Amino acid sequence: MSIIQQVTTASLSDNWRTINIDALDPESSSNFDTSTLHPAFAPVSENEARGIGQQVRQLLRGGDAEGALRGALESAPYGGDAVVKDIHLQTVTEVLQSIKASEMTPMLQRIFGSEGGGEALDVLMKYLTAISKTPTRSSTLTPQSTGAGFSQMGGRPVFGYNNGVIGGVLVLPSFTHAFSLPPSGTPAYNTIIENIVSLFQIGGLIGAMATFPGMKFWGRRVALAISAGFYTVGAAVQTFSYGNLGMMYAGRFFTGLGTGGTTVVVPLYIAELSPPSIRGTLVGIYEINNQLSSLLGYWCNYIVNEYIPPTSTRQYQIPLAMQLIPSIFLILASLFLLPESPRFLTKKGRAEKARKVLAYIRHLPCEHEYVNLEIEEIEEAIRREDNPNSHSTSNPPAGVAVGGDGGGASESLMIGQNFTGINGVNFYTPTIFKSIGFSGTKVVLLASGMYAAVKTIATIVSLVFFIDRLGRRKLLITSSIGTCLSLWYIGAFITAKHVDLKVEQEKSVAGWVAIASFSVAWNGVVWVYCAEIFPTRIKELAVCLTTAVQWICQFTVARASPSMLTNLHGGFFFFFATCITLMGFFVFFLVPETKGRTLEGMDEIFGSAYGELVGGVVEFRGFQRERGVDLGRVKGGVMDVEAGRARREMGGDEIMRITTQTQQAVPMASL
Repeated sequence: MSIIQQVTTASLSDNWRTINIDALDPESSSNFDTSTLHPAFAPVSENEARGIGQQVRQLLRGGDAEGALRGALESAPYGGDAVVKDIHLQTVTEVLQSIKASEMTPMLQRIFGSEGGGEALDVLMKYLTAISKTPTRSSTLTPQSTGAGFSQMGGRPVFGYNNGVIGGVLVLPSFTHAFSLPPSGTPAYNTIIENIVSLFQIGGLIGAMATFPGMKFWGRRVALAISAGFYTVGAAVQTFSYGNLGMMYAGRFFTGLGTGGTTVVVPLYIAELSPPSIRGTLVGIYEINNQLSSLLGYWCNYIVNEYIPPTSTRQYQIPLAMQLIPSIFLILASLFLLPESPRFLTKKGRAEKARKVLAYIRHLPCEHEYVNLEIEEIEEAIRREDNPNSHSTSNPPAGVAVGGDGGGASESLMIGQNFTGINGVNFYTPTIFKSIGFSGTKVVLLASGMYAAVKTIATIVSLVFFIDRLGRRKLLITSSIGTCLSLWYIGAFITAKHVDLKVEQEKSVAGWVAIASFSVAWNGVVWVYCAEIFPTRIKELAVCLTTAVQWICQFTVARASPSMLTNLHGGFFFFFATCITLMGFFVFFLVPETKGRTLEGMDEIFGSAYGELVGGVVEFRGFQRERGVDLGRVKGGVMDVEAGRARREMGGDEIMRITTQTQQAVPMASL
């Protein structure tokens, strides 16, 4: 017996630290009999490998890609058979696919600089060799894999186009003539346009609340089709109202019902259906679609004003009729193209149907390992939800989660978003431009189109380049500063009634700065923040309630804005400048950063006292720890290491080499 074999097991666990990276590749020419050089690897079962994969994916869902990568590398199943190693290989591949190319180098440098980082990168190199020979999950994605994209391509434009088109329609000469509107700025005129706009918000509130039970009992597809149906009816009634204000009011209410439903269903549908490797892309496109469709609405008004005579009812009917395009598309997609959510099917006991749907949208065989893993994750999540005694970070009592600090933060941000005045500006853009000195329908509609373009560009730049780099807090605070300063200036300009050309130009610049500043964060970041702070168990209810708060505030601002403009003049802008200033302080002092936080981290931030306890293992950021065991110990005896051994040195060139190979081997998520 060799000297090493005579060492006791206790001394080995206390003093031995090794990672046999060649064990990952049985065909490696470097392999030799290592049985006398280290203790035998503890066997790892398929269930243990899948459990590790679930833990890693939970970190990914919470935004902790670095913790997920490190956890996957430190959990290499040396004692597993070929099937176990393949399961873990798929987990590592999925983690790498979720990391942005621009973040790979600094992430690897941080991992290397931490305890055991050198060995972790050795493991990564061995996995990259295997990955380069194996088809990745993203290579199997086909158009049906992105079925969630169909819903957001139709669902978000329903909301965005309506926001952009209605303000311009109200000032078109043909609309004013057809509905015999009183002179602009009079109390009677303000009452009519307030009714036209605010009935949409009332419908949206009712639609959002009513959709929740329908979505729970009938499924996402049915709820989406019903919402789109209400919107289609409303758009048709508006288009063919022919000067009847009652029909216009009814049409606006029905479009609100449909829009309210889609604002609840579509985000959840995207989250439940999209693959992790493109989920970020689809969520980003969801908000970008909103801005692009809003932009289309603004410019549609400008075009019909230019090319269709004001005596023709087609001038206002065409912009209103274009609302039918996304809604009809969404109805057809819901009925004939979109699959039901696998999570809903599993919840209803239709497990085989859920498996078939998941296999179809992933373009994989029903028994493929990817499909098995996702189905197991869904079933495990549902088991936790249905267990009333399971109080965890992913499954706290609903009352605690919805009514706790997370709910307060989300609702406060939604209130703040609306009381920046943005929806007052969205719905009455031409009227507001008139109030600050623009004259003539053509000039006003052109300025409105430019407003939409600036808002769209700023939102896209923020969502693509800044939200995951700077974080939510920094963007919201920066946005608040730029917006409030610009609004204070515009209010002062109107109050002073300057007519100097230089001041006129400064006023215009201040307006564009206010729009861009708002769009950098308050336009889209608030929705991201509110979507990520709630656990899965109560996410449906929480999103529904948060969206309802959004609709209530939208109604309040939309209803009050015309009268405020008429009676307050510059005070209209002072009021919203004060609100955005207060919200900036609120974010600075009371809103925590959530970038890169897991669900466990969210509960720490928002004060939950619950922790996840599964099989004697506490789940938390970056690792799995067994109670009473050192940091180096990973569940299942996969790897035993001594925490004190110094890591080997690695230069920057070697880190860059690993980064380059990683980016070449694994397709990175674009967003």
